[in-house]
Amino acid sequence: KTGERIDVSKDHDKNENRFLGAFSNVAGAAAALGRYKSACARGRAAFTLTAIFRALPPWCLRALWPVLGPVWHRLGGRSVSEVMRACGFEASPGLRQLGGALLYLYGDYGQPPSRAPWFLQGVLDDHYQGGAFMPMGGSASVAKTLVAAIVRRGGQVLVRAPVTEILLDEKSGRAVGVRCRGVELRPRVCVVSTAGFRQTFGCADLSRAAGQLASPGLGGSSNKAARGRATWSPLVPAPQAARQRALLQGEDPLASRGKHEAAA
Repeated sequence: KTGERIDVSKDHDKNENRFLGAFSNVAGAAAALGRYKSACARGRAAFTLTAIFRALPPWCLRALWPVLGPVWHRLGGRSVSEVMRACGFEASPGLRQLGGALLYLYGDYGQPPSRAPWFLQGVLDDHYQGGAFMPMGGSASVAKTLVAAIVRRGGQVLVRAPVTEILLDEKSGRAVGVRCRGVELRPRVCVVSTAGFRQTFGCADLSRAAGQLASPGLGGSSNKAARGRATWSPLVPAPQAARQRALLQGEDPLASRGKHEAAA
């Protein structure tokens, strides 16, 4: 809106000087920027903890979470907007503009700053140090290259082909195909879902959440959302999805039941 321009380079020290130069008449800019840099360092530490969490087995993470969870939230679990306020970027209009300039990468979050966790900003702030690269021909060239490689190896790539269900073998529970527009498609090797955990398997309290949203007295807009939630179903149908969730948690309800029956 102001027409001002701040050139961002691959050198973080130069960038800091440029930001301070552009907001040299703003009181408290240097102090707020210093707090921002410290917060980014803590956010990167939280990202490291996130990687460690992903490597831990579920039972170990459950045991350590009462100790590690508050540490992670303090370092990088708060929203970007909350941390920027804590750094002092809401103290004056000039500081708000400086904070907005520092968040020029927020488009990479996938979420608005009010909902994105702070560790994303900490990682992105450091990610582009030293420069960045873009594929020749734009991001579409990545998809074109992947499609060409798949077709050369005898595969096919389908677009506008929504998958409504993942087909499972009744005995083993293994994914053996998908249903797309009423047609069953069977792979040569395996089925890989990139739809995310909840879209693929649902969640353990899905029915309870739908019931709470559908309860009376929530108003028109909430009831509309409740109807949408109640009719939604994961790609893996229940009760197979429940077993898959248990397997991912290191438990097999069918095996447990067999042991109990054998003991009886």
